[in-house]
Amino acid sequence: MQNNNIISIATPGNARKKTAVPSQWKREKEKRRRHSSTGFPTRPKCEHNNSNQRQYQCKTLTMQDLRRAHQMFYDLPDKIKQDEIILRFVVISPIHRNRSRKDCFEKQVSIKYFMPKLNANGGRENVLVCKKAFTDIFRISKKRVDFVCKNYFKTGQSPKENRGGQRPAPKYEIQREMVKAFILKLKPIESHYCREKNTNRQYLPSEMSISSLYKVFNDTTPGQDVKYDFFRSIFCTDFNIGFGSPATDCCSLCISLTQKIKVTRCLIEKRELSTKLEVHKKKADAFYKLLQNENDGEITFSFDCQKNLVLPKVPDQSAYYSRQLYLYNFTVCQGTSKSKQLKENTFMYLWLETDYKKGSNEIASFVYHCLKNTNLMNIHTIRLFSDGCGGQNKNQVMLFMLSKFLQECPSHIKNVNYFYPIVGHSFIPPDRIFGRLEKQFKKIACMTSINDYLKIFETVGTVINVSSTNVCKVYDWKSSCLNILKPPANWHFKFAPTKRILLSKSKQNNVLVRGEPHYYLNVGQERGLCKRGKTLTSMKLNVLNKGVQNIKTAKKTDVDNLLKKHFGCDWRNLPDLEYYKTVINMDNEENNEQDYESDFGDINEENAEFD
Repeated sequence: MQNNNIISIATPGNARKKTAVPSQWKREKEKRRRHSSTGFPTRPKCEHNNSNQRQYQCKTLTMQDLRRAHQMFYDLPDKIKQDEIILRFVVISPIHRNRSRKDCFEKQVSIKYFMPKLNANGGRENVLVCKKAFTDIFRISKKRVDFVCKNYFKTGQSPKENRGGQRPAPKYEIQREMVKAFILKLKPIESHYCREKNTNRQYLPSEMSISSLYKVFNDTTPGQDVKYDFFRSIFCTDFNIGFGSPATDCCSLCISLTQKIKVTRCLIEKRELSTKLEVHKKKADAFYKLLQNENDGEITFSFDCQKNLVLPKVPDQSAYYSRQLYLYNFTVCQGTSKSKQLKENTFMYLWLETDYKKGSNEIASFVYHCLKNTNLMNIHTIRLFSDGCGGQNKNQVMLFMLSKFLQECPSHIKNVNYFYPIVGHSFIPPDRIFGRLEKQFKKIACMTSINDYLKIFETVGTVINVSSTNVCKVYDWKSSCLNILKPPANWHFKFAPTKRILLSKSKQNNVLVRGEPHYYLNVGQERGLCKRGKTLTSMKLNVLNKGVQNIKTAKKTDVDNLLKKHFGCDWRNLPDLEYYKTVINMDNEENNEQDYESDFGDINEENAEFD
């Protein structure tokens, strides 16, 4: 594994720019096929009854001798290497006497052919064979043998390939090594949210570029100036280096501790700050390791909400200053962070702002629906991963829903483990889905209906349109939760610093909950969360009605004005904009409060991390 603290030369095929691989060219494959074996060697059938031919020992060769010689010859399908092997087993000498021939062919050289053979002592010796046996064993033509031997006899040199070759390369080898040495002195930075799969990629600060590095190289090496194309070619073909983007979602605690380490002059204080930063990063790595691995009998889910998608999405400048309607997306990914994201294991729940809120009731209902519709055969433990948003995920409503699910699920499911990340280090598989979606959103200038978004969502995963179907019901978990569960202040563990919540079944089919502030260390106790005299079986879930969310008058006015600017004053007559006409004509309620995403719980948790 490469050291991320220094720049390293890329291995072949892993550079920044894809380089040519001659071995994969069609003509090279054909060349290798031409010089590969076409079959097994055959035993020599020559008789050699003539007194002058009795010196040949062709029949003493065993099939193992033939196989070894044949395999040695075709071990590397390269003509030059094979010609060298031919020369190893022949003896070329000038002719001692010319004889008249009927075909007027004048013999130029005398050639004796040999073949390796195992002797009685286990060693190898070369035995004399005839030309026909030599060519049959190697499965080559007599013409090829004559050409190689005569050419060697004339030149006295081994065969070599004269075609192709990059002859000017050695001329600029000094400049090439200087450029490599300059690049190797650069110091890479740690990438933000780099996927583990791309371990060969290294990054330089975002303010750098190839052109800026080229200028620095020419300024620091006077008299050895190189062209920009030469410098860029080495940078792209010999290294796998990218330039990082300015981080926009960094951990506040990491930034704070890093800046304090830079400015402090006290060595003791700097050591303490460095230790805190290292411990903080170790905790974050522990969460990601749990997300990467999955044991037999376990199934993993991770879920998160995407940022609000606006309706209508238009390129008008006034849209930046206008309130718009929202489309919500809640995504559930089945599998670990190393699992391939397919349509079959990615589930996206979509609903409009006018249909339901974006609160804990909706999120708990969607997770409940996903768990209920998943094949849990041969599963004993369900693992859940999400961020610590208090308004949606990390709350008593979610625990209440999971307790209800665990109690009514099949008996072979024994545990539900819920993991929360370290604040600021909450990159989970749904974020990768959101990145892929937003790339496609940027390519489309105008989207005015939910169907425009649905076409893009359906290319990434399985879409559950909560607004248009009754497949997924939204329950009022919050009301039932307040009646049955104790307040979080009366729980047997502190909820805010908890990083791992373990739910299990008791022998009486009651659900026991244990909260742990650490990812691996177990120090908590298992107890129930229900009030005295209350049980999960006594709860009654009510289904929330769809379409009762009213929009404020100010937002309606902005949407109306935006549509007038983009489509004209007669926009109400367009059939594709019927949804906006219905929303604007709805009764107004000025005091409507939406449950928007809140991170206050994360902020409080961050401040208390090292208390």
